[in-house]
Amino acid sequence: MSQMFYNCENLIKINFNEFNTSNVITMKNMFRGCLSLKKIELFKFDTSNVNDMSYMFYQCESLKRMDLSKLNTINVDNINGLFSECISLKFIDITTFRTRLLLQPERFIPDVKGLIYKHKSIKGIITRYK
Repeated sequence: MSQMFYNCENLIKINFNEFNTSNVITMKNMFRGCLSLKKIELFKFDTSNVNDMSYMFYQCESLKRMDLSKLNTINVDNINGLFSECISLKFIDITTFRTRLLLQPERFIPDVKGLIYKHKSIKGIITRYK
């Protein structure tokens, strides 16, 4: 599914309830450049075999909220630039992300003023400011 929707600049909403993603290994650049994407539902995504999510949402400039709390990141090793250039993003729920992936949040959390992200191992909600 790498680059599946790459540069789909007019894509606004997508629902993956019927997609079988159980054998997917990489989601690198999957939604990169989807400038108009406002809503994406990944609740039924099976990411148990995925090892690369780098730049998955890069330049999704219209996304404001992301709930990734249902994703299984047990095998994911690369989340570099996951939300880079997501300039409208205000809230990210990464509650279930493995803590090892969060050791360097600057590698995947965009530097957006007032952005809130939460994780089960981090007490409270952390806010980064430019």
